[in-house]
Amino acid sequence: MSNDLDKQNSKKREKGGPETIAGYLASALDMEEEISNSVYRDYMNREYWPNNLEADAFESIRRHLAVLINDTARHKKMILELQKQRADDTKSK
Repeated sequence: MSNDLDKQNSKKREKGGPETIAGYLASALDMEEEISNSVYRDYMNREYWPNNLEADAFESIRRHLAVLINDTARHKKMILELQKQRADDTKSK
């Protein structure tokens, strides 16, 4: 199966046009959004946790999730900057 995946990736690299890179960046941005909104942000809500979870434990979880949410926001900014750079590169050619 690894050989099939290698062949698929090789074909993608051969194409390698701006639309392929833009597609990768768009997918990465979608994944960051999905992770942030459907995982991290949802679990900031107390109702998703067991009733017997202690308040201190939940606050610790929230602090850790906040770090992940902030990291995701930084990732989004980086991806958007890459998209902008790619768009500028494409226009200048």
